[in-house]
Amino acid sequence: FNTTTDTLRLAPVLAWIRHLLMLMKRRGCSYVDVGCAMSEGAPGLLLAAKVLRFDGLCAELHGTDVVWPDTAFARDMLRTHRILVYASQPVLRPLPRSYDVILLANVIRHLTSDLQRKLLSNLAASLTEDGMLFINWRFDARHNPCLCLKRKANRMVLHAEGNLI
Repeated sequence: FNTTTDTLRLAPVLAWIRHLLMLMKRRGCSYVDVGCAMSEGAPGLLLAAKVLRFDGLCAELHGTDVVWPDTAFARDMLRTHRILVYASQPVLRPLPRSYDVILLANVIRHLTSDLQRKLLSNLAASLTEDGMLFINWRFDARHNPCLCLKRKANRMVLHAEGNLI
């Protein structure tokens, strides 16, 4: 239940992201999956492309992980799926650009509280104004909590939360 590549767990999370974007009438958003499991083929990122590109919700989709992507994999993702994948260290510094939507799925629970604070601070700095950070982790078959934090000036505020089973 705790694997990052669990698309069954991510499907309701992506549907919820889609729902919130549609409620806010957001279109053409930039999206990044932080910790996208590139070594596993980034299946959650490929699912995100199907769910979030529909109706023009997300125009740009990126995936990042702490390991450098295989060159052939990165080229295929860009050519075949129009998805950019790259390595980053968001615990050490903000992402190299700003995003409207950031997904952090099943990552934060693996870090110490000090590293969690650093990661969240850097991801907040990587959001556009009114950008949203979705934090998801799955405990078991009945507990799949997700928080949506929204950037307002230099603050992050709770926008929505749910158990997405």
